[in-house]
Amino acid sequence: SDLNKTLRNGLESIDKKEGYRGPIFRFTEEKQKKEFLAKLEDFKKRIFVRNNKEKIWNLCNLGQIDTNQNIDNIIDNTRLVNLEVSKKVCVVVKDVTVNNLLLDLGTKTIRMDKSQALWALSGKNKNKLSDIVSVGDIIFVELKKVNNEVKASLEQVPLINGALVALDVKTGGVLAMTGGYDFALSQFNRAVQAKRQVGSTIKPFVYALAFDMNLVTPASIVTDAPKAFMDSETNTIWSPRNHDNKFSGDVTVATGLINSRNIITITLLEKIGMEKFLHFIKDLQISTDKTPFARNLTIALGSGENYPIQIANALRAFPNKGKFSPHHMIDKIKFLDGKNKTYTPSEEISVLSEDSAFITTWLLKRVLYGKQNRLSNVKADIAGKTGTTNKARTTWFYGYSPDILVVVYVGYDDNRSIGTNAWGINTAFPIWADFMNQASINQVESKFNVPETIEWRYIDQKTGKAKSAAKEEVIENIPLENDVPATTISNSIIMEPFRFGTAPKIEEKEDDTYNVPINTIDSSSFAP
Repeated sequence: SDLNKTLRNGLESIDKKEGYRGPIFRFTEEKQKKEFLAKLEDFKKRIFVRNNKEKIWNLCNLGQIDTNQNIDNIIDNTRLVNLEVSKKVCVVVKDVTVNNLLLDLGTKTIRMDKSQALWALSGKNKNKLSDIVSVGDIIFVELKKVNNEVKASLEQVPLINGALVALDVKTGGVLAMTGGYDFALSQFNRAVQAKRQVGSTIKPFVYALAFDMNLVTPASIVTDAPKAFMDSETNTIWSPRNHDNKFSGDVTVATGLINSRNIITITLLEKIGMEKFLHFIKDLQISTDKTPFARNLTIALGSGENYPIQIANALRAFPNKGKFSPHHMIDKIKFLDGKNKTYTPSEEISVLSEDSAFITTWLLKRVLYGKQNRLSNVKADIAGKTGTTNKARTTWFYGYSPDILVVVYVGYDDNRSIGTNAWGINTAFPIWADFMNQASINQVESKFNVPETIEWRYIDQKTGKAKSAAKEEVIENIPLENDVPATTISNSIIMEPFRFGTAPKIEEKEDDTYNVPINTIDSSSFAP
């Protein structure tokens, strides 16, 4: 399916950057190789009779050979599959030249030229196809059609894995889910069974609760600087750093969330209080009996663990007006006697005010600014957030439109580091973006609903002070209806939402201001 292909392509792309690990299977002794190839020829004559002439073999099961197994039995259990473009199969290398491989598919032979294996030739002392494959090797390829001729590209079953889950924003119904690279290789459903550190996916919950408690606004100034935190739960001192080992000084809370600054997030958790935050994430089923979060400040950076589907469902609170309900996979059961049993959704609970949920969404929209080249088909409003755990053992991207929320995680099953240059934005995001770009529901214009209690101000992002908006200053518009002000009026000044009564006052003299009063913008102009 397209969903499985989206995850598979993403995982393969990440894996290829680590280089080619070699063929699926290779005999090292010439005598054994000749016997093996002779047995394959015998299998071909026996199996590919008249009814199977449109089939090809998929020899991936030969990768399981060890010295204690009977090769004849393994060959006889080889799968036959339809010859289809984009299918990925294991085939035999029949001949190797400088620029081409000749591949045996059982019923036919095809060529693969060097250009389809360049990624595997990028390593040291690897210039020719014969440097990486030999006659008799079983290799993994993708079938392609070039000028009406079937050809192939060299592929590799990735060691890295991951999951993708998509939920209906309003109901929590599972719209799509894939739990790994290939079910035939692993029946472990990572979307519901892989307990992973949540990383920075937790941060928007900290900010949202801080907004809800009126502790800060998007324009509040918080200091991003080296700081030692006394953890009252453990009675220890902790000196965390930001992911880039840099500090930004005094910045707005909005900037802190958009740029995922660690120090600011921990500072906000301190303001909220541990008891209050733990109660909040228990309501969202992030911290549960099976996945308890520790009572220390590290949970602000995502040290706790949970399952991807649980994280996805908790995140629904942002586009779902601050409301939470359990997710579900079945809408209706049909019985043989014609009777139906329909799923009755659990009653929603309000975990956040609608305005705090919207403010968080508004800020997360900005995370995706500049990334529209990967989301060219998406016409709906869209918001998202990266996540990278300690030592990049797990990378995340999640995001949502008004109708669908999708979470992607990438990581090794043994929880080792993906690599020093692995981040949510270059591993999980491309998979997420490809899925969101293909989802037809996102290809129709729809906007996040703005609560009536929201006030708007133009804010200087450097100082957090409110500004008036002169017409001639406007340099960027995003498509909003009814002449509401532009989102950005300079490199420093941007429009921010506030809970009613918390918006900062405009201190400067009002001169040539925008023709819509910025504290009374009609929220209906943002509605779908």
